[in-house]
Amino acid sequence: MADQIHDYRMDLQEKCEEFAYRLSEIGLQKAESILIEHVDTGQTIGSLRVEDSSDGKVTKMAVVVESNAILFLEFGTGLVADSGEKNPKAGELGYGPGTYSNSQKGKGHWNDPNGWWYQKEEGGEWYHTHGIEACMPMYKASVEMRDKIVEIAKEVFTS
Repeated sequence: MADQIHDYRMDLQEKCEEFAYRLSEIGLQKAESILIEHVDTGQTIGSLRVEDSSDGKVTKMAVVVESNAILFLEFGTGLVADSGEKNPKAGELGYGPGTYSNSQKGKGHWNDPNGWWYQKEEGGEWYHTHGIEACMPMYKASVEMRDKIVEIAKEVFTS
């Protein structure tokens, strides 16, 4: 009986790890597909990966992105973002157009109807913009993962 319980615990741990891994891979693929579609260089994306912080008892995996541009991509910038689709978590997290480099929305040039100019690091060329849409790679990755929970759980835990 003790051997059966031990085997069951080991099997359950392996299935929990597989479940977490598969969900995190779904999130990673979703975030990556959105980022690739909305940026022109890998440098802008930065680092996108699954981070495993499991301790042998609890399985923890996270989709992690490190990028100087992630807040702009997640929540949008300027008038384009202010008039487009909004990240549902923006208010809760305190982000949105005009909130990045200024302590209060409305300061700076984020809502200037003439837009603004910025210089790219590569080549030093100047570009004009009215902002960018919120493409929400991390929010959409979390939604994709949430939507697949039952499907992945059935596949993993019924095998």
